[in-house]
Amino acid sequence: MHKFLIVFKHEYAQVVKKKSFLIGLILTPLIMGFAMFAPLLIDRINAESTEHLAVIDQSNLGLGSKFVENLKEYTLDDTVTAYYEVDNLFEIDAFESERFNTTKDSILELITNEELKYLIVITPDAVTTDTGIYVVASNENITSDKRFRWQLTKVISSKRLEASEINIPIDSILSMTQRIDLITKDLKGETVSTQAKIIIAIVFVMMMYMLILINGQMVMRSVIDEKTSRIMEVLVSSVTPFQLMLGKIFGLGAATLTQVAIWILAGYLFTAFNPIQSTAIESIISPILILFMVLFFILGFLLYSTLFALLGSIVDTEKEAQNFLMPMVMCLIIPVIISSYIIQDPNSLLVRILSFIPVFTPTTMVLRLNFIIPSLPSTSILQPAILESTLALLVLAASVIGTIWLTAKIFRMGILMHGKRATLPEIMKWIKQ
Repeated sequence: MHKFLIVFKHEYAQVVKKKSFLIGLILTPLIMGFAMFAPLLIDRINAESTEHLAVIDQSNLGLGSKFVENLKEYTLDDTVTAYYEVDNLFEIDAFESERFNTTKDSILELITNEELKYLIVITPDAVTTDTGIYVVASNENITSDKRFRWQLTKVISSKRLEASEINIPIDSILSMTQRIDLITKDLKGETVSTQAKIIIAIVFVMMMYMLILINGQMVMRSVIDEKTSRIMEVLVSSVTPFQLMLGKIFGLGAATLTQVAIWILAGYLFTAFNPIQSTAIESIISPILILFMVLFFILGFLLYSTLFALLGSIVDTEKEAQNFLMPMVMCLIIPVIISSYIIQDPNSLLVRILSFIPVFTPTTMVLRLNFIIPSLPSTSILQPAILESTLALLVLAASVIGTIWLTAKIFRMGILMHGKRATLPEIMKWIKQ
């Protein structure tokens, strides 16, 4: 135990005392936060200025002028400045094809030169078909597209009602047929933001993915460096290969957990002094959820770090190791790839199967738990979801122990091999010894 602690302290200090550790500690949450909030900030910047457009109306029914009038209800944040400014409204008859083409080409040139943002064309059959209106833009804006569609729907619906001689105002028809807001509540009767759940789940999973991958490769690199420099032969004369392997894995693991603990503390302080976001986050994150996520992270880190240590012991260079990295990376990232499916149905048969395959368990369970635990009426151990999570945790823990035992048998022989990569028959022979 004493020798294990020496290796543990050495590996921990090697990481924590480096300037790169402090830089990563600060930069990682800043980069992740920027990636999360940059789109929102960009949207706000775009909304600070009026968007200019032109309209070509070939309907001869005044649809363009009604649409332009409807756009006046949208304003910028100051509630005074118009969100949209229609620079030109061209009313062109259907038979004036040459004038239409000339006008359209000139507007397209303005859009290319960024003097206009949109061109809306109302064709002669706009009232009789559902595809008689189109928008031309250099890039798509979801918000504006939705607004244009809504206002044009009102204009077209009004004209169709007039033609049908139904004596009901269009506003009455729209109010009777407008869509409802379906509110989703969990089993506790609380309304929880699905968007907040998704953000929290993705943040935790990506943080787990990056830390496991980066620090797991550090374990592999450490083993390869000491193996190729022949320092390993000196170390093995002082400590057993098993103590050396565990010291490296747990030492680097402790350094990683130090980072995570600081980030969690910083996140807690941030939400504590931000009441609006604190309410949304506290409704999702509970002590039992934090406990499960931390345990799955620790065990996932130990599992993959052990596999990386095994890989480092059977190769001589990082270039050789690259051939084996992709399968391990894919095991970590597959749950992320199918995250949309996991989010939509976290209790499906496929997701449950992935939850009990050790290499997929950490990321799969973190995604699942963010959508299961906040909705439970209680966090009793008798809850099926809690029992299943506990069982997955036990399976992962047993897999970690088995992997450490298997890796230790290969590690004690592989770290002393030089000049060639171990073959599968040789590895099997080491395991049997």
